[in-house]
Amino acid sequence: MRAQLAHRPPTDVLICGMSLIGCEAALRARAAGARVMLTEAGSTPLPSWTSCLRPWITCRERDALPKHWRAVFAEASHRSLDADTDMLHLGILSRATEDLLLDAGVELAYLSQPAAAALDAKGHVTGIALGGKYGLVVQNAGRIIDCTTLAAAARAAGARAHAVTTPQRARWSLELATPHTGPSTSLAVEGGEAHWRDRYCELDLSIEAPTGPWGYPDLIAELRRRARLIIQQLRERQPELPIAVAHEAERILLTAHEHVDANSTAIAVLGPHDGREHVTEHQLHQFPAQRLAAYDAPITACTSSWSPDTPVSVALRSACSAQRAAQTVSYHDPQFDDNGPVMTLDMAPVAIADEAAVVVAGAGTSGLPATIACAKAGLDVVCLEGRSAPGGTHTVGGVPFFWYGRWTPGISSFHDQLRRRCEAEHIPQQMAMDVALEETGSRIRYAVTSVGVERSGTRISTLHVVTPWGLCAVRAQHWLDASGDADLAALAGAAYTYGREHDELTLWYSHATVRHGEVEGSRHFLSLIDMRSLNDTTRGIVTARRQDGCFGAGDRPGFLVTPRESRHISGRARLTYQDVIMNRYWKDAVAGFQSNVDLKGLAASRMILCGLHEPDYLRTYTCMAPYGAFVPRDLDNILVLGKAYDACHDALSMARMQADLASVGLMAGHACACAATNSCDLAAVPVSKLQNDLVAAGLIYASDLLPGGSNRVTPSEHELPMIAERLATGPMELADQAALLSAGTPARRALEAVYRGSVKYTGQRIAVLLSLLGSDKGADQLLELLDTALASPDLPVAEWTPHDLPDHGRAPEPVRWIHCLAAIPDRRLIPRLHLLVDRLELDKPVCDSRWCYIHALAEAARVLGEPEIAPALHQVLSAPAFAQVAPVPAHADPRVGISVPLERYLYLQLCLGRALCACDDPAGASILEALAGDQRTALARSARKALAATADPLEV
Repeated sequence: MRAQLAHRPPTDVLICGMSLIGCEAALRARAAGARVMLTEAGSTPLPSWTSCLRPWITCRERDALPKHWRAVFAEASHRSLDADTDMLHLGILSRATEDLLLDAGVELAYLSQPAAAALDAKGHVTGIALGGKYGLVVQNAGRIIDCTTLAAAARAAGARAHAVTTPQRARWSLELATPHTGPSTSLAVEGGEAHWRDRYCELDLSIEAPTGPWGYPDLIAELRRRARLIIQQLRERQPELPIAVAHEAERILLTAHEHVDANSTAIAVLGPHDGREHVTEHQLHQFPAQRLAAYDAPITACTSSWSPDTPVSVALRSACSAQRAAQTVSYHDPQFDDNGPVMTLDMAPVAIADEAAVVVAGAGTSGLPATIACAKAGLDVVCLEGRSAPGGTHTVGGVPFFWYGRWTPGISSFHDQLRRRCEAEHIPQQMAMDVALEETGSRIRYAVTSVGVERSGTRISTLHVVTPWGLCAVRAQHWLDASGDADLAALAGAAYTYGREHDELTLWYSHATVRHGEVEGSRHFLSLIDMRSLNDTTRGIVTARRQDGCFGAGDRPGFLVTPRESRHISGRARLTYQDVIMNRYWKDAVAGFQSNVDLKGLAASRMILCGLHEPDYLRTYTCMAPYGAFVPRDLDNILVLGKAYDACHDALSMARMQADLASVGLMAGHACACAATNSCDLAAVPVSKLQNDLVAAGLIYASDLLPGGSNRVTPSEHELPMIAERLATGPMELADQAALLSAGTPARRALEAVYRGSVKYTGQRIAVLLSLLGSDKGADQLLELLDTALASPDLPVAEWTPHDLPDHGRAPEPVRWIHCLAAIPDRRLIPRLHLLVDRLELDKPVCDSRWCYIHALAEAARVLGEPEIAPALHQVLSAPAFAQVAPVPAHADPRVGISVPLERYLYLQLCLGRALCACDDPAGASILEALAGDQRTALARSARKALAATADPLEV
């Protein structure tokens, strides 16, 4: 096979797995002078504590650790459970461990697990291909150490494994809704024991040793099933014990069921699979000193001779190889190049581990209902989930409520069934979702990440995934991409936009921490993250862990990074902000959305920037989405679900609520059934038949399919004069104004005919609409309004906002007039911009109305492109507010760029740099060049894009 994937610069030592032993090996390698990269498949260090929810340590275990680890656990200890055991604050334990590693100079990489070994021309192992949402990335290293659960790196390199005869055990914990106030209690259960400690129930069960690519994923599913049965048994036997489950552990801790021969490969194995002795996370003090002593010796650096143009690997090998016909597989997103240069390598064929009629990638808000709907339709379906529990944002993402959404009978029934099961069995939604999957007979594979695609023409034929065992492949006829980020479609080469159309800014992400007793995670909406990037994903996790959420800090770290926006796949139809506001009629409507204007970030459309936005934060809008928005433009047998379908940045803010995305998943299941019945690809599904099925299932209403009423169409030319006259004589709904704008030039002529600038309010409204339609007839009135504001003693300030600015387009009115005048464009705006800068008090970087004014100045200057505006831009850049604003180098400590105001002012610096370039000032290029190497991928890529070419004018 031929494999296309990215290459990172090599490091001296690569350690896979952030176990206690892995972290200690990283510290010793750093002490010896080596450059070290430490990877982890999850999003927390020390996973046997943080991910397996074991928030205690005995004093004997802690006191036997090296001094620096005793300090870490002492910092995380917040109270004694008994004389011998301390309870741990898992959030503090995660941060303290990261601080220890980062202070030592260790490079961290989260959500990355070994998938294959990289070989040189002589067959020697030179590195590991790491798998994650970014695909596969080769990380070459002079020395490789495997501390993973199943010795995945060593297996991929060809290490020999030998079965052990000792009983196999699995251990993990359930967090209880009510603490156990008595002493620690142990009870025998089927296959093992249950131990109560404070508010945790630890399960210690005998297991069958996992084998093959699906061994570990299937083991997780089986253990989750057994846990539900044990809960039921315990409630019957010991009703006085608190056993209502609130949360589950993210990971299962396994004993070694095989020993890997460390002498059979160049990869060192430390931990439970090293073939010498069983080592748990709590026995580092018993680990022979000579095993780690090698890292005290000098290590020869391997980075000096590397060049991005010189490949250091010529082949890949995985643990699950098989004889297959030659194919080319893409392990990278061709639109994203920040993970290193892309190379084409030889690769041993990857085994086909499963086949199905439908493969659903992701068991989250869209993927789980899609899987259930496919199975109920009689289709052979397999669901691949990256975490070890279903639900995604709705469960491990810490957002358990469907805040908004269109509660059709179909989605209400789906949700009510889950809720009733949770209440009846005292289990969290994750477990209820397991039951729902089992009852339909669908298969789910946990701990599976999609990393590569084989494509034949306009069809995806095979998906490559990485499991804790290594790489394997899955085949299907139809694909539902419910990854949340269009991972499958992007790996297949589908075109997309990313975030805000004018740059790569997205809605803010969250890595929600959880506090005991709180159902909802303590989310934060403060920063940006680009999960296409290995580095930026890790930076976002490290940064989020050090910021309080909306409910403060949590007791334990979050498991799931939850972007609210990433890719917008280029579909066969696109949902825009204007479509949402006017509830545009679509002939192929298949899904409904209902939400408030929940932007949480900077707007992109002129309608919002120029003031045509909804001022009532709680008012909801309903809109329909067309089937074409879910079908990639150049792929025929896949639908993109979740938040990555084709909707523009501003539209997505109102068309991404969880109830609605669940409804989209159910719609996709019906589409697969329709495709199977008609023996066609998903792109060719007879939409009228699909719509009838959706109406019958209660997912949409028959009225949604009829033009008129709430479903607005573009007004006809003979209707426009009456509509314009109505606007000139009184208030008009925002939805009707949006419909008016959709008429284009005829609407412009109708508005010009009724415009009367002397009428203060109606004239101002029409002047704004005219500017959006490219007419300067209302410019004089807008300039007069702006002059009045600039002459007032105090500049107008922003309306109330629920989050720090920028948010919801809620800017002072003069900001909107500036955007309107720039849209025309009107050069008379230039002297007003200079006056505005003189009025601004830029003493410190504060995210208030001043932020909006600076952004409007920069955007107006970029659109006008007049050199005489440059002095005003330089005046802003020299103000004290920008004195602390400087890019953070790409390889700097990720804790450096944690200040939210400075990050947002750095974005303003990017806008000002773009504006200077448009004004032919060479200082703009210097600003952009400095930002092009910033640690935050969104800012860096936007700067590089601006350097390559000035951004297009803002869209209407």
